[in-house]
Amino acid sequence: MDYPSEECRKLLLQAEAYEVQKDDYNAIKLYKRAIRLVPEWLPPYVNLCQVYKRRREWKAVVHYNKKVVALDPTRAQHWWDLGIGASATGRRRLARRIWNKFGQGAEASFGRKPVAVQLKHSGMYELVWARPIDPARVILESIPHPDSDRTYQDILLIDKDRVGTTVVGNRRLPIYPELDLLKRSHYHTWSCQLGGVDAEDVQLLENLCQEAHLGFEVWSNANRSLRMSEHREYYAQHTHKSYQEDAVMVAMAGKREKNVVDVLRSWKIISLKEWDVLERHR
Repeated sequence: MDYPSEECRKLLLQAEAYEVQKDDYNAIKLYKRAIRLVPEWLPPYVNLCQVYKRRREWKAVVHYNKKVVALDPTRAQHWWDLGIGASATGRRRLARRIWNKFGQGAEASFGRKPVAVQLKHSGMYELVWARPIDPARVILESIPHPDSDRTYQDILLIDKDRVGTTVVGNRRLPIYPELDLLKRSHYHTWSCQLGGVDAEDVQLLENLCQEAHLGFEVWSNANRSLRMSEHREYYAQHTHKSYQEDAVMVAMAGKREKNVVDVLRSWKIISLKEWDVLERHR
């Protein structure tokens, strides 16, 4: 790398050392000092973009990625991160211009099909499904683990870089990492146990939930969460206070407990099966 001066070289190297030490405060100060010395020098802007993205400071992400693409318009990653920052800060017009630049407009192939999103919490990676709003924003359609601090219909910010793949049927689909929670939904999460049920009984409950505009998920033996050591982690034994081995645990998302209870009562009448221990998680 060519440095404008010896002072700039020292500032950049020291700032990067502070980053390694997780001292963002001093790293940012030194990057900004280097910019004041040589406003057209690109590396401090690039590094500030990375720092602020990691910190989820989206206004700063917009500001510094704008600086980068103004100095070097060929930097596709910074155009994309500018789109992410614009989406996060509600600058929809700017975001649309950038997505169109990538051929990712409203009718693009990115489309409206559900996408797999990776949540990270409690020492686990969790796979959930979400419906895209645009290339950076999705609406959560799964009911995540209670420790995730996420719930059905939350609006999440995601990145474009794939962190893995999942197989559905015979199709291999990409998994995208969550970056931030943009907007909480008005839904809450409940779980309960279904006794002596078969697949048709569970499907019936799911259909009733759909008709009542409630979220639904089977949590028993869920294998979509992986500990970071890659060992399987199952919800059922860790989510409910009184889990029974022979029961099926399901999660339901609703705005009011009454809506959830009404559906469970209807299900009990139709299926002639029992539910027990309704528990609210958030």
